[in-house]
Amino acid sequence: MKFNIGDTVWFAENIYQEHRVTCQDCFGDLCLTVVMGDGSKVSIPCAGCGSHTYGQYSRGYNIVHQYKPKAISGKITAIELKEDSIEYRIGMGGWSYRAPKTVYASEQEALIDAAEMARAQTEKAHADFLAKERPTRTWSWDATYHRGRVRDAERDLAYHKAKLSVSKAQREPAVPRPTVDEKGK
Repeated sequence: MKFNIGDTVWFAENIYQEHRVTCQDCFGDLCLTVVMGDGSKVSIPCAGCGSHTYGQYSRGYNIVHQYKPKAISGKITAIELKEDSIEYRIGMGGWSYRAPKTVYASEQEALIDAAEMARAQTEKAHADFLAKERPTRTWSWDATYHRGRVRDAERDLAYHKAKLSVSKAQREPAVPRPTVDEKGK
């Protein structure tokens, strides 16, 4: 065993951060131009930076996840011996189990590992950002799909706005509240 109960050790962690990056599809213009089969051009909201939740349209930017390295210290409160490994329980207000390969004697060692973990996680997040939502589909399918979804959403939006105006016009009259004199009687 490398460490004992009561030893202060360091381990690698990452701090998650979000950053806004200009959309690489529409370059912040919020729309794309699609050339149809007959040569006509249609402008559609950008699906690259559009939120995939109902009712939210293109934003002109995307959220990119980045990870910053951090080293955290704690005292070993228990050691768990398993058939093929050792795990250290580190107390820091809560409990944390760590494999021996992620526990370090110095802050510098932990920061080196944290920097490598942050780099790998940031690269994966960036690759996910650049990938299509449905990799088996073509960009033309994607444009057609989203144009249809925008048309449906606009129709639904018009319908619900009309229903809202009817609801506002049909408000029930307010119930009069009793005055102080009426309560005292």
